[in-house]
Amino acid sequence: MLAIFAHEHPHSWDKEIQKLALSIRTSINETTDETPAFMMFGKDLKLPMALIIGESTQSPPPTSIASLQINEYRKNLIHNLRGTYNFVREHSEVEKITQKSKYNQHTSHRQFNVGDLVWIATAMPQIGEVPLNRKFQPNY
Repeated sequence: MLAIFAHEHPHSWDKEIQKLALSIRTSINETTDETPAFMMFGKDLKLPMALIIGESTQSPPPTSIASLQINEYRKNLIHNLRGTYNFVREHSEVEKITQKSKYNQHTSHRQFNVGDLVWIATAMPQIGEVPLNRKFQPNY
């Protein structure tokens, strides 16, 4: 998503990177079937509009009943996340196989012999119409 946006908006993509990161973190991932935020924090993020119209986010005092409930919630959350991580690990393996088979449907197996003439692509990476500077390119 970031590469597509950078290609379409080569002069302003860096100004929108926080919004793009939020959209990535709150979008359901095809491989895991969960949002990255849920995988990291155990719950989905509250988006800005939900915070504007929703309930307050103040913490209760540490000695209150609500604080004890929060600690119990944390214990349950850790227990539930273990199951989620196991599910994602299994789902990820299945998804890898599916993606591999989809990719292989559109490829053809070519065999080359020693001495065959072949074309070698040396495309210059770029964002939009501007080629990337050497310092931004990977070392491989």
